[in-house]
Amino acid sequence: MAASGYLQQKPRSPGALAIVLALHAGVLTAVFLAHEELGPRINGSFPRRDYPPARIVDPPPIPQPLPHPRGARERIDKPLTPSAGSEDTTTATFPLQGGGSGAATSDGEGTIVEPPFVPPAAPVIAEPRLDPRFARDVQPPYPPTMQRQEVEGSVTVRVLVGADGRVLRIEAVSIDRDAFLNATRDWALRHWRFTPGTRDGVPVEAWRTMTVRFRLER
Repeated sequence: MAASGYLQQKPRSPGALAIVLALHAGVLTAVFLAHEELGPRINGSFPRRDYPPARIVDPPPIPQPLPHPRGARERIDKPLTPSAGSEDTTTATFPLQGGGSGAATSDGEGTIVEPPFVPPAAPVIAEPRLDPRFARDVQPPYPPTMQRQEVEGSVTVRVLVGADGRVLRIEAVSIDRDAFLNATRDWALRHWRFTPGTRDGVPVEAWRTMTVRFRLER
């Protein structure tokens, strides 16, 4: 190969030239088509397109409440509140629907039925009485001073009898002489015995009135 001051150019093949021409032709075609889509300008602006008006859809109608049938009445169930002071004796009963089947229904209205008042039974009270086993020991000894003076008299006392039948206390109701009261008090506390009083069969303390007479044998 001979030397020279520039590179020797190689001749181009016909196939390469055809490819280059085809590329240029494609670019020109694309530019032309883009220009056609934009369309012709009128007074420097694009033509105006008319669009169909927007369609307005009405909202669905609001459902109206159904009218109440004539003669119908609203019923509001309220909690039954017992009256003050009767919460232990008031019984609430409700009528049953359907022939008394026992099933609770919401058609009936509650009613309160007051039971008849039954007074509490009075307690059975039994007063104390003298024990027959000690009946001979009831009369106290005659006070010596009253016996010497040949003074007679009597004394009436209230006796508190304990649950065991013994005398717990004596109170004077009426007396003729203090000597008669003292003799009766001392003797009763030591010797009197009673069958105790009872309340519904249970022995309790109870009062009994006793009268003692002092008489001289002539």
